[in-house]
Amino acid sequence: MSRAGGEVAISGLAINVDAKTADPLNGMPAPLSTPSGKSEERRRSQRRPHIVEAFLSSPTGGNRLEGTAIDLSKHGIALDVNRPIATGTFQRLEMGAGPQKTVREVRILSCRQESNGTFRIHATFS
Repeated sequence: MSRAGGEVAISGLAINVDAKTADPLNGMPAPLSTPSGKSEERRRSQRRPHIVEAFLSSPTGGNRLEGTAIDLSKHGIALDVNRPIATGTFQRLEMGAGPQKTVREVRILSCRQESNGTFRIHATFS
């Protein structure tokens, strides 16, 4: 095995190791998990920052709650809104930029108050 990067063969499997990310003790890539063995990233897909206008409402109707989508992934979204929403509930999400709009049902995973008084909502697409 090379400690300065390059190609490493393990049981006939070739793995490219970048010298910048290699563990200096054994030449292998640095671990992606914490010392407790849990992954630092629990999401199923990468989040990307997107700032767009968004509205949440009950699937059965009612008033819309205006918010701002702050990041988006293939499986979920994070929003800032001005009042709390109960976790575990299903909501109708409308969002868009310009003429492009989408409507999806989401399940609220978490809601926590931020220091500026808004509420950060994390939701998964149903």
